[in-house]
Amino acid sequence: MTNVFSFNSQPNAGKLINSLRHLGYTNYSAIADLVDNSFDADASSVKIYIRQRENEPEIIIADDGLGMDDSILSQAIRLGSDVEKSDDSDLGKFGMGLCTASLSISRETTVLTKTEDGKLLKAINDVDEVIKQNSFVSFFGSPTMEDSILFDEMTGNSGHGTVVILRRCDNISNKNLSALSGKLSKELARIFRYFLYAGKRISLNDRALIAIDPLEWDSPDTNRFDESDIEIHIGDVSETIHVKIAVLADNNAVGEKEIASTMHAQGFYVMRNNREIMDGVSLGLFTKHNSLNRLRIELAITGQLDKLMGINFTKRNVNLEQSLQDKLGQYFKGQIATIRNRVQRETSTETPDDIQDIHSDVSQEIRKKSKLLMTPKAPKETRESVNQANKEKDESEATDKVRSPNPERQQAGGFTADCEFLSASMTPYGPIYSAEQVGRKIIITYNSDHAFYSRFILEPGKSDKRLVAGIDYLIYSLATAELQQNTDDESIMALLGRFQSIMSVNLRTLLS
Repeated sequence: MTNVFSFNSQPNAGKLINSLRHLGYTNYSAIADLVDNSFDADASSVKIYIRQRENEPEIIIADDGLGMDDSILSQAIRLGSDVEKSDDSDLGKFGMGLCTASLSISRETTVLTKTEDGKLLKAINDVDEVIKQNSFVSFFGSPTMEDSILFDEMTGNSGHGTVVILRRCDNISNKNLSALSGKLSKELARIFRYFLYAGKRISLNDRALIAIDPLEWDSPDTNRFDESDIEIHIGDVSETIHVKIAVLADNNAVGEKEIASTMHAQGFYVMRNNREIMDGVSLGLFTKHNSLNRLRIELAITGQLDKLMGINFTKRNVNLEQSLQDKLGQYFKGQIATIRNRVQRETSTETPDDIQDIHSDVSQEIRKKSKLLMTPKAPKETRESVNQANKEKDESEATDKVRSPNPERQQAGGFTADCEFLSASMTPYGPIYSAEQVGRKIIITYNSDHAFYSRFILEPGKSDKRLVAGIDYLIYSLATAELQQNTDDESIMALLGRFQSIMSVNLRTLLS
């Protein structure tokens, strides 16, 4: 090779360090990543403390695991550590967790660690020193007496383990440490539920966590819709995905906070090596809807599927390769359609004839003015393979003969020019209405249990048709605006769900 030369292209550490502090971790996912390291080190107990120290927040994660010697510690505190990991069992993978997770919360990370037959070691990463020296530097030093006392206190005099101390925590999302701890305890109890079931212990501020199962699989009221294995053979990957599909009991007595979160909570829970990495996501396999609020699906995988799942080192995002998404779609779409149909039939209510006449008049008026309205476009037709279509049909008909309309098979092109008004029981704590688009039609379903429906639809139906029609127009306009924002972006869908929940709660309170 001619005219080729090399030069030092090391990154500008001072600038890069601040970028690494904003990689998409939440405080909760960052602390969960640090707990991963503890369980990878064979810890049986993990203690977490979130507290004030000298008027500054301090976070401690301590375990009774194997601890680290000099060589392992020097790798663990650097970015891209060269530590061997197992795809089949380890929770970590990319050698980034300790550094990037701690960086996302604090400017200073101290690690105290000791093996069973070794001595207590101490290392420090300091963001300000990296910026000052413009180099990724770490500091090793002799533990103080205070460090030794803290280590023994945190590891329960086990004689070995690791203590990670986060100080100068300038990236804490909730300055109310009590509220932060409350949410963190629920997150960790759900994320590490299988470790807790297996006898591992996690405590937060000296309170032991009890496993939380979003599928409520062991509840006698839960419909265990399916439990089976999916064999995956794609390229050089041959793996088995264990699947659980649960339909939660229809509990009208649950509180408002639980109802408000159901749109977020419905969907897939992805378990990697028995540790949850995603919760309540659609994986692009269905559109979130209030009729599926009781749906929970667990996918249990190993790290061998990381590439096909598109899992990154924060373990907070997945981006399925098309081949895997197609395989999962063949298995799940028919079953989800069946569950949705069952729930809709269970909750459907009779609309009085006089009210239905008003709705029909409104629908006709909307059709007349459809060319003037800003409405979502009808989905374009897509053609499925015969095998996939038959697969979905077989799975659906195996449990239920009635299937919901598939928007992908509706007429393509143009704008939605039709609408239909229905009513269904969604509990008094549910949304005011739900909206969905089927081809060119928008279907609006009022919650017949909500005070809004009885006050503004049923009661004035006989005497004030203009009021009912006006409400229909208002809800239709809200629905079309909502449907235009429909997307696979989970954060946008969660925002729309929260908007509806707050509106529903406030209006119910004002009408009561």
